[in-house]
Amino acid sequence: MKGPSSLANPDVGSSDGLVAPGNPLLDNMPAVPKLSQAMRLMDQKATSNYSRSSREETIMRQASNIYVPSANSAGIVSAVVAQVRASYMDRDLRIPDYRDHTIAANLFLHDRPTRNAATPPSRFGLGPRARPRGIVVAAPVRMGRRRLADIVESVIGRGCVMNRLQTHNGFSEYAQLRSLRVQWPIEGKLSGFAQGFLGAFDTVFNTEYAKRMRSPQFRDSDVVAVITALGVVSNLGLLIVEGIGTETSTSKTAHATWDALAQFTRTTGIPVLCLATPGAVICGLSQLPSVAGALAPQGLFEITRSGRAGEDHWKAVCEAQFDATLRVAGIATMPEWLPAAAYDLTFGYPGLLTREQI
Repeated sequence: MKGPSSLANPDVGSSDGLVAPGNPLLDNMPAVPKLSQAMRLMDQKATSNYSRSSREETIMRQASNIYVPSANSAGIVSAVVAQVRASYMDRDLRIPDYRDHTIAANLFLHDRPTRNAATPPSRFGLGPRARPRGIVVAAPVRMGRRRLADIVESVIGRGCVMNRLQTHNGFSEYAQLRSLRVQWPIEGKLSGFAQGFLGAFDTVFNTEYAKRMRSPQFRDSDVVAVITALGVVSNLGLLIVEGIGTETSTSKTAHATWDALAQFTRTTGIPVLCLATPGAVICGLSQLPSVAGALAPQGLFEITRSGRAGEDHWKAVCEAQFDATLRVAGIATMPEWLPAAAYDLTFGYPGLLTREQI
């Protein structure tokens, strides 16, 4: 992406009305699944294929990647897909005002400073029909947040695809980055989040935005504008922010990061999925009402541990772990006492059944 035509073609007409049948950004997205469909889909996506290895390695890998879906987690997947599709409906590249917006974003990113302007502008405009589409999931540690992120990313799609759009002036190609996955910064600082976002973006597109942002030419006030413009110009489907813990999300420096995520989804309409601990939500996000309104406009999604050993979901978790470990080792049938014993040891946290799952 060395020039302004690499992600969005600036030579697009500005006539009114739709110019091509079918929204190209929706063609690469799954339909919104019903709850039962989402659970089956999660079962399929949770299956990992590995190259041949020793039996011990196979057992460790399978055990660490087990995820047993529940009605709550399936509902989260359905909600995420619905938000991504709704966002792409609003960001329809066939509509001239949104095409013009993507072109403006590209020009903003590649505008070279002049003698009278030592730094690029620190603001980028509100997108047409943009509305906040945040999704916050509160789940304790050892409840499979990493695996949930894996599954959501797999359902929405990874990497970039190119869309060829017919306009009144011919054809133009637009990139579509279906999802981007970023870790919450270690100290909760906005600069750390920006480097993580830009680094992930650079990895996909082979660009050098992270390097450019370390230049004295850029100010902290430019960070949100640049990230926002990159989301627009890449037609990003979903931003996944994971690893949001209590300690790193409740400091004063973390307020700016929360606010940046809220600004991102407000101004672009791009969904942001935040995977946080309950402490991060209660002590961090809930202290910022305007931010919470943008990142959780439909309320909070929660994933909780099993309340007792006799719950069907806990039994399913134990059976899945047994199938991946002891059954592979040669024990044919799960003992009836295993769910109760496992619950006493783990208090109903699935991740404690294996050291690897988080």
